[in-house]
Amino acid sequence: MASPYLIQVASESMADADVLASDLRETLLDSDHTVSVERRSGNKGHLDGGAILAIVLGSSATLAIARGIQAFLSRNPRASLRFTRPDGTVVEVDNLAGRHVARLAETLFGERS
Repeated sequence: MASPYLIQVASESMADADVLASDLRETLLDSDHTVSVERRSGNKGHLDGGAILAIVLGSSATLAIARGIQAFLSRNPRASLRFTRPDGTVVEVDNLAGRHVARLAETLFGERS
């Protein structure tokens, strides 16, 4: 199995981050059916519902996932996302305009769309 990309959802409270993580998970699953999205606990020792998502992408999923992230951020303008790529590179995303979706796919997943 491929190494997952990790997405940490940040918000004003852990409860909000948990709700946003659920929303983002559903959005990503709806955006491409080849993607696997698993919730993980963000803070060992705390009972957060899992504000970190681990995603494993199919080969054709990158642009669809970037569009899903853009749709999520347009619905949740206060949310910010912190991506950790399998190589350890961290990318933070918030307030994403639609015209930047292809650039996001390239930045996060290393693919040109």
